[in-house]
Amino acid sequence: MNLSSAGPMTIVNNGLLTLNANVLNVGGSGVNQTGTGAVQFGSSSGSAPILVTTTGGGSGISFAGSVLLNQNATLTSSGGITFSGTIDSSSNSNLRSLNLTGNSGSILLAREVGSTSGKGILSSFTANATATGTVIVRDTTDTNTVINTQSGISITGNLQIDVNTVLNGGSGDIILANNVVGNGANLNLTFSNAGGRVQINGTTGLGSPSVRLGNVILDQASTQLSITGNVYVGSLVTSVSLAGPISITGLVDSTNNVTLLASAGAISVGTVTSAAGNITLDSNNTITAGQLTTATSGKITLNHGSTLTLQANLISGEFVEGNNGSPSSIVIGNLQDVTLEVTGTAKSVTFNNPVQLKQNFIVKSTNDVEFTGLVDTFPGVGTPRNLTITIGGSGGTPTKAVKFDSDVGNVSRLGAISVTGALSLTASDTGLLKAGSLTATVAGPISIKGAQDYNAASGLSLTANGASSGDINVGNITTSTGGVVTFSNKFGLKLLGDISSAGVITQTSSATPDVTIGNDLSAAAGVTIQTTTGTLINFASNIVMKKNVTFQTTAGGSITLGTPGGTVLSDSNNTGTLSLNVISTGTGAINLNSNIGNVAGQVLGLVNVSTGGQTNIASTAITTSGSSGQTFTGNVVYTSNLVMRADNGGPITFNNQIDSTGNRNLTLNNQGALSFKTMGLNGNLGDVDITNASNGFSATSVNAKSLTNSGAPLSGAVSVTGAQVYTDFLQLSTATNKDI
Repeated sequence: MNLSSAGPMTIVNNGLLTLNANVLNVGGSGVNQTGTGAVQFGSSSGSAPILVTTTGGGSGISFAGSVLLNQNATLTSSGGITFSGTIDSSSNSNLRSLNLTGNSGSILLAREVGSTSGKGILSSFTANATATGTVIVRDTTDTNTVINTQSGISITGNLQIDVNTVLNGGSGDIILANNVVGNGANLNLTFSNAGGRVQINGTTGLGSPSVRLGNVILDQASTQLSITGNVYVGSLVTSVSLAGPISITGLVDSTNNVTLLASAGAISVGTVTSAAGNITLDSNNTITAGQLTTATSGKITLNHGSTLTLQANLISGEFVEGNNGSPSSIVIGNLQDVTLEVTGTAKSVTFNNPVQLKQNFIVKSTNDVEFTGLVDTFPGVGTPRNLTITIGGSGGTPTKAVKFDSDVGNVSRLGAISVTGALSLTASDTGLLKAGSLTATVAGPISIKGAQDYNAASGLSLTANGASSGDINVGNITTSTGGVVTFSNKFGLKLLGDISSAGVITQTSSATPDVTIGNDLSAAAGVTIQTTTGTLINFASNIVMKKNVTFQTTAGGSITLGTPGGTVLSDSNNTGTLSLNVISTGTGAINLNSNIGNVAGQVLGLVNVSTGGQTNIASTAITTSGSSGQTFTGNVVYTSNLVMRADNGGPITFNNQIDSTGNRNLTLNNQGALSFKTMGLNGNLGDVDITNASNGFSATSVNAKSLTNSGAPLSGAVSVTGAQVYTDFLQLSTATNKDI
């Protein structure tokens, strides 16, 4: 029968106490069992739950002895509930549930639940101390305790662990409606349930800044881990992959490792810090992460089967990113720019999946940085995002590389790309690079042989002036919106494709390297280097041509090639066959500072110079060996004694006037025609000497120190239709039957 009392109810037993019916205490001091005996709820043949209820103000329930459940039990107290002994089902074949509700005060479990040898675990365990109460677990005999169930654990109110604790939910859920606190630092907490969820739903989470928990472990394939509040622990580890998603809304502050594995669900975390360990997030689904931080000795590992979203900064000694299965994208940023800073020197930074920038991305590393997949601005983002890569170290010559193995900005253009501090920069030979701009300063080689497209005013700027040897190799380049193209190279510069720039094109050097234009893979017609908005072209180094080359500007854009004493040559495999065209379609000045084709075996086939402005020749020798020879359109001023040679019958033609500063000499050596207009109108020429049997000489007027042919008689006629002024003498001879 039921046991009911309106006053205090105390039961003292030194033997077994069996409660086969409900117990009710109304308005008294509660239900208290004392003595050394155990307590048994119900019989193995019973079916209805045994109810123990107190309704008095603040009256509680306490059991001093061990408790065996033959039937399910529900204890409801207007005060607290205390179990001083162990709690078990009567046997493994008769698993029972225990439901506890304490409406004020605490619920205390002073010994293990469901772990006594020869007894049974619970079917399920529920403790409700209300949202403002506390459920306390401890073991008065040692430093470890456990709650073992078959079908789940539910705790409402803060869970206080006084010793290392294991919560075993079997195949059911483990639901903690509020927070978990430790009654002492570094107490361990293990969640163990295969097939159920683990939820900690309190606003403050696990541990506290002043009293952190120890190692928090999930050792079975739970179907979910959800933590709403913050986590302050020694470590947070899923020792096996969970069978569902992982979500931690608050921050994770861990002394050692944070390892979250999910085989069949997404992982979402906010700020995660490991002071002395590693951070590992591994999911066959998506991963979304806030700020991740380890020490220099630590490592961040992110393996994902679907999209990886990095929403805040990452700082670590090592960074590893990989895919679980097929390639998937990496999304950088959400509401803020993202910095990845890798401070260790042992490992490179490699992105093994396509990268999409929702926000600007800054990569700081002391080792190599490599993007193996596509790199783009995230689709739909209105403003192209910037990518900044800085390689640091302990000083000395840089030794680390930056690599792009696939297209950059092809799907959705990047903004400004910046690379500094590296030994080298390499992009895919066949890939496309599209950005607002690229600025790279490295110590050694640069190789961007694929097509490049820039649409910001800063365009392309490549600098390789470090101590490490290495050429700059570039393919086709296009800029718009005033985008410039600038090269600064200590070693070779190899231009393998066309350049079309809406801004200036400039090349400078801290040494005396060659600029090589074209190769076997360049277009058959040759390489064109042009500006499209009236801006200048300036190459300050020696030039070696492996293909026909055209320099071209519009409007007032000037063209400057070489320096005095330098050379513009064909490579030795193409001697006498290549054409050099230097053209301003407007009025831009053309400045030829280097000698052209003057080295045996490296002679050009054709030189064609044309401008509506003036051509200034500081060269001392211009040599061609093709039948088309040399042609100059537009006024010409030469400033040094000049030898012009055109072999194989090539003509030398000036379609406008030619002048000299300082009465410099002009030597002409060809067997083709010599055709001039006005010679020396604004500056007297020096000695003009024809040293070969040219096929005639023509001019509209001549103002020179002298005009002679010191070689064989001309093979063609001489015709000067206008005035001739010589301060020294005129001496010309022609072959038989040729007019003068």
